[in-house]
Amino acid sequence: YNNIISYDDIRSCQNLQQLLQLQSHTSKEIRPINISYFWNQAYRLIRDERECRKIRSNPGILKPLVRQTLAFSDDLMNPRSLAAIALAVAKISSQTRKPIVDSSKVWRVLESNIINSAKTNNFSSEDCANILCSFAKIGRKSEHVLDVMADQVLSKLTTSKPRDTALTVW
Repeated sequence: YNNIISYDDIRSCQNLQQLLQLQSHTSKEIRPINISYFWNQAYRLIRDERECRKIRSNPGILKPLVRQTLAFSDDLMNPRSLAAIALAVAKISSQTRKPIVDSSKVWRVLESNIINSAKTNNFSSEDCANILCSFAKIGRKSEHVLDVMADQVLSKLTTSKPRDTALTVW
């Protein structure tokens, strides 16, 4: 593997084993933004029932990805990345009907980083919708996340396109 990992490298993985091997072999080159790509691809892959069964029978299979996500906990502040990780983790848990390993730690990091990121960043309407959807999908209650997402959404209502408003409300 070269020293720079790309979105295309991650997207080219055909199964969880390839994805996790790529993550393992490139772990020193992975940047915080790449973590969301890995989670997104993991979700894409588990839509295949064979890959979904792998997680159902061994939820710990994603532990290396969880560990790396937690290792980057102080650096995961990009609104799009936070939304993508939250949505992928929620969809994986929903699809497999099993929480990912150490899910409470991952959700605490996501919750804290969403709240902190909202202090200095603007979240797009799509990111707000994805974050709200992910918390709802797994039944995670966070008044603080709801408050900062409400502030983000309300600040955009007068300037957003009708599609963005509809997406967020949905």
